[in-house]
Amino acid sequence: MQPGDPLAAIQQWKRDIYYIQLGDPLAAIQQWKRDIYYIQLQAPKPKKIECHIDIPSRPIFYGKEFHGEISRHEADELLLSDGCYLVRESQRNPGCYTLAIRFENATKNYKLYYDVNLQQHYVGDKYFDNLDDLVADGLICFYVHLKAPGYIASMNTGDESHYDESPYMRYRNDMMTRRTNRPTLVGTRSQSPAAQASASSQLSHQSTFHQSPPSLPTQPPHRLSSQLPGRNLATAGIATPVLPPRSSVFNSSVGVPPPTPTTEPPARRLSSDGPDGPRFIPSGKQAGDWMDIMQQEKTHNFKTTTFKSLANCWCEFCFHFMWGLIQQGVECQDCGFRAHKKCSEKLPNDCMPTMKKLKRMFGLDLTTLLKATNKSIPYVVEKCIEEIENRGMHYEGLYRVAGFHDHIEEIRKAFDLDGDADITEHGYEDIATITSVLKLFFRQLPVPLITFEVYPKLTAAVTNESLIRDVLVELKSALILLPTSHFQTLKYLICHLNRVSQLQNQNMMSAENLSIIFAPTILQSPQSDPISAMTIGKVEARAIEALIVNYSFIFER
Repeated sequence: MQPGDPLAAIQQWKRDIYYIQLGDPLAAIQQWKRDIYYIQLQAPKPKKIECHIDIPSRPIFYGKEFHGEISRHEADELLLSDGCYLVRESQRNPGCYTLAIRFENATKNYKLYYDVNLQQHYVGDKYFDNLDDLVADGLICFYVHLKAPGYIASMNTGDESHYDESPYMRYRNDMMTRRTNRPTLVGTRSQSPAAQASASSQLSHQSTFHQSPPSLPTQPPHRLSSQLPGRNLATAGIATPVLPPRSSVFNSSVGVPPPTPTTEPPARRLSSDGPDGPRFIPSGKQAGDWMDIMQQEKTHNFKTTTFKSLANCWCEFCFHFMWGLIQQGVECQDCGFRAHKKCSEKLPNDCMPTMKKLKRMFGLDLTTLLKATNKSIPYVVEKCIEEIENRGMHYEGLYRVAGFHDHIEEIRKAFDLDGDADITEHGYEDIATITSVLKLFFRQLPVPLITFEVYPKLTAAVTNESLIRDVLVELKSALILLPTSHFQTLKYLICHLNRVSQLQNQNMMSAENLSIIFAPTILQSPQSDPISAMTIGKVEARAIEALIVNYSFIFER
């Protein structure tokens, strides 16, 4: 150790806190490449060349940097050093303004604009409150392109990439591992993502900077478990059910033969070989469906962002600094991944959304929501159906009667803000409020539950005059094209509606009645022609009715 060198005895990996205390946060970020950052610090600073002559035509949004109608040659003579700038009015086009900037002993001229509504200046895509910031940002870009041409070229070719080593990928891989092996509390009722995050934190000492993952997916809670269609057929090993006459494919009045009672296989198996003690792991096909959703491709939802904190100004794709004063790069609104705009174009579709970024449950893409909450069925859907089956299956006009609007909004806001809502009879006695919340959730999906790609195949199947078996096979083939998240949620919903229709003598809700209510909610035509809406509405209802009546054959694979 050299005398006077207190750092020599400190191991490299322990120096981060020391550097932070000295006021050098960059020293604590070992993996980031700092070349571009230091280049930005060396860029020329803006110097306003003031005009001391009173110009009556000066616009109110320009100050003394405005020099009126002067030529390019006159502007060159005024701009003596790098960073100097002024604004002049075009001699050929009065009312048009030019920003002249001196860089590398040459004058660069740009058309300058002012947005009256935003009260901001702009040259290209970036908007600035004042000209000093606009010029400073431009000088930084000039200087980076001058001093780092090799790196700029590598951004365009994609050669400069450390994506697999990025903090995001390490976090993503860690989350996939933790979600697969996560601990959860024993319980018969579904738990909210927030509640399960709290439970998981009590059982696990692993640290994370996102919300802890929730419990494993569960099958629909069925109060009438002995009447659950489909399960008995799968358990009995029957490949195809005995099909009723053609009219019953679209008409529930014929009725559904009561299924043979069977014992449900457990949704989870207990494993005690985890590092943090016992945990639940999905078993059989349920685990496969859940993993399909977790591994389903999802594009990043990038938005141009201004990073004000120095710690956030590094690209997680190439590890280089994102230069500029504003709008330095893009950030995924679903997972928080940050990158240069060019680098973001090279990313795979592997977004791992988190509820910390999403901050709501209603109005989200279904795949995004399920990946963020770590479930195979949306928690809102699961909880609402659970409550409806616990106390509302015999309610006359179930799903047809609307709930009180203010109560519906209260529940929606509770789910969005707190991740959970008290929808028990103690909180909301009217079951119509709960059914309305469920319908609202599906209406607000940005992509319908039955997607636009599947819609024409589904409607074509029910208008086909083929044999009954062929119609059902076409319906089944169409639904297989749904994303896993959509298919599993649709299966869960239709299974519930099938059980509702079996009690039609008490609740007056046949499969036909239910289809009329749910068709506009989970089906949307890609064409918005109001003239054909009436005709196509009947076809949509027939499609949903066919799914409800023939749930066992269509969904039990």
